[in-house]
Amino acid sequence: MPPVDDTAKTITILVVSNHAMFARGLESLLNQSPHFQILGQETSAAGAIEQINNIYPDVVIVDSTGTSPEKTELRQILQAGAATNVIDLSLTDNNLCIYQASQKTVSSVRDLLEAITQAAGKDD
Repeated sequence: MPPVDDTAKTITILVVSNHAMFARGLESLLNQSPHFQILGQETSAAGAIEQINNIYPDVVIVDSTGTSPEKTELRQILQAGAATNVIDLSLTDNNLCIYQASQKTVSSVRDLLEAITQAAGKDD
């Protein structure tokens, strides 16, 4: 886990996945830290876009396991100018992309937590 800083702002997160076990596991993991707050979970691009426009999360984590036209569409829409940061997390190859910033292989939970913090711009 990243070091605890009681003055740090909570990073709000929306999870987009049609894999309930993945989404709930990620929520359980992130809820262990007071620095992360899951605002919601969506299973479709349309639902996610609506949520993004209503709740304005700092970070959206998209499960890109497998191929889904809706998820591809969602990533393209978010890349094109949504007012949030997107992390594309693949369960099949542990690959993580922070759109418009970097791409790396996730080898630990710490890598994921650092990526979320980086995507939210809270890595100072």
